[in-house]
Amino acid sequence: MRALPRVFRGGGEGKRARRSLACAGLVVACASACTTAPDALPAPDRIGAAAAFARARVAWTDGSQAQAVAWYARAVSLDPDSAALRAELGHALLVTGDLAHARDELALARRLDVAGRAGAVDLAELALRERDAESATTTLLQVVGDEPGDVRALRLLHPLLLYFGRAEEGVDVYTRAAERRPELAFVHEARADFLAELGREDEALAGYRRALALEPRRAAAERKAVRLLERESERLLKKLAIPADPGVDLPAAKGAAVGSG
Repeated sequence: MRALPRVFRGGGEGKRARRSLACAGLVVACASACTTAPDALPAPDRIGAAAAFARARVAWTDGSQAQAVAWYARAVSLDPDSAALRAELGHALLVTGDLAHARDELALARRLDVAGRAGAVDLAELALRERDAESATTTLLQVVGDEPGDVRALRLLHPLLLYFGRAEEGVDVYTRAAERRPELAFVHEARADFLAELGREDEALAGYRRALALEPRRAAAERKAVRLLERESERLLKKLAIPADPGVDLPAAKGAAVGSG
């Protein structure tokens, strides 16, 4: 049998050579790992994440908010690239008052979502809590631009557009919303509010009536409709009023008429 090469034999020189070969092997292994295709890396545990999410929902429904937040965090740790899970965690953190961590999770959820909608409404609400009305308005307009019937966004956006005097934009937003969600009374009332701001009172009154047809006990819409009707009545009375003859002294004429009787 032929003798092994010297480097594989015992002795100091052989040990040094073997250590060098071992190091070279580690370098090759590391290089191979770095070039491994992404889909060959360990997949997220979506089944485990779904189970944790389900337990979070149960805890939240039961009123155990702290426990629910912990389960949401567990779900995110098992599937960290899920925009939906991060948005749920961010919402829970927002509701429980942990605004700093809520902002981080919601911002990341929105970046992970291809459409950029995940967590957007919660980010707008967070901006409102921090008195950043302009940022909240911008975000909400983006949301309803993508989904005109987003109920929560529409409820938050209505007072903001009124506050900033953006009535024409409000008419456009809530007209699209009414087309998408014609069954929602508050959408018709909000649209009517913007129409009234623009002086389009007949259209506004029709909107309030539509809201009341859907929700007869909607007190705010009823008050606004009555106010418009009162204004319309005042205008009609002014048009129907007969101007007095400037050549007649009305008190004197009245007295003469009484005396003649």
